[in-house]
Amino acid sequence: MTVEAGYLTVADLLERGWTKTLIKKHLGLPDRLFPVNHWKNWSGKKAWQIQTVELAEMTQGFEASFLPGARIRKLPKGQLEVVIDRVYNLREGRAVTPDEIRTDAESRLRMASHSDADWIAEASRRGYRTPHKC
Repeated sequence: MTVEAGYLTVADLLERGWTKTLIKKHLGLPDRLFPVNHWKNWSGKKAWQIQTVELAEMTQGFEASFLPGARIRKLPKGQLEVVIDRVYNLREGRAVTPDEIRTDAESRLRMASHSDADWIAEASRRGYRTPHKC
């Protein structure tokens, strides 16, 4: 199953200049888990809403974490400039309101509701049944 529009996966974030440590530190739990068509991946594909990613990129904490890591990783100068320009353009174009900053509890609730429903729908589509044959 593909990811819906408006969501970014870990692979998308890595292409965008993020690292797995930055994702864990600034994004936390995913906004949604999309089912994957592979028996080894029970958890699914992690995805965050674009708005959540942009809000994280606008913070001073992201910039403070990103720049030293970029120097250590020796990112090409062009890619570094693209990320910095995106961060400053986001800051200039839009102010963050307190309503847009989500709490971890809201994130967990949103993720749980999507993941359970998606998992059940995908399992029934594949023909999986419970041990009680329901």
